[in-house]
Amino acid sequence: MKRDVFPTPRLGITLTNSLLATAHERWQQGQLTDSRERATAAVFEQLLLDAATYYVLYEHPVHDYLNRAYQTDGQQLKVFLAERLNPKGGVGLDLWILSLQEQWLLACTHDDNIYAVRST
Repeated sequence: MKRDVFPTPRLGITLTNSLLATAHERWQQGQLTDSRERATAAVFEQLLLDAATYYVLYEHPVHDYLNRAYQTDGQQLKVFLAERLNPKGGVGLDLWILSLQEQWLLACTHDDNIYAVRST
């Protein structure tokens, strides 16, 4: 893996850990409330807006010190996802994508599953 997953500057470790905790909490809430769904191209189109702000979180499967967080806009995020991700699966990384407003979560797992979790 390259040192940086995303082409914008990394956020600090404290914010990264806080955002990962939020992502994990949202993921668990999605499991409990059954608000998780497989992400499709239509889900990506609905959730990712060009002018909005997002956090992209990379979570290393073994080493916490390799976790990374980035802030970006929707347009740059769409370009990144088009290059690295197939909505039918195939990312090969543990990525969490949160909107700045934190109203939903996209979860991409290293075993090629992609889910959307909508807040209830």
